Amino acid sequence: MHIEKSFSDLVLSFPNTEMIQHFNKLAFRITKKKIFASYDFQNNLGNVLLNPKAQATYCSYTSTAIYPVPNKWGAKGWTTLVLDELPVKLIQEVINSAYQQQVSPKNI
Repeated sequence: MHIEKSFSDLVLSFPNTEMIQHFNKLAFRITKKKIFASYDFQNNLGNVLLNPKAQATYCSYTSTAIYPVPNKWGAKGWTTLVLDELPVKLIQEVINSAYQQQVSPKNI
């Protein structure tokens, strides 16, 4: 997956999701809630916010294409997806996991 529109379309396919500008990236959030995904178009990378268990599970698939953001944000669950190296189905699954965590009853 190498085009911004594909990643954006995938994230925006979830209900009540909106796209906003966030520094030099596109960011996605549940309407009026916190950001749960972003897209770095310069490097074709996605970032998603996962809980620790989901982050560990997805990172175990491939540490070179799915890995914690290498700073304090990674310790908080932010996870990088190297989009050119992952199948679209897996990208969709990871985004779905991030989305579901944001719409769970404790986050509403």
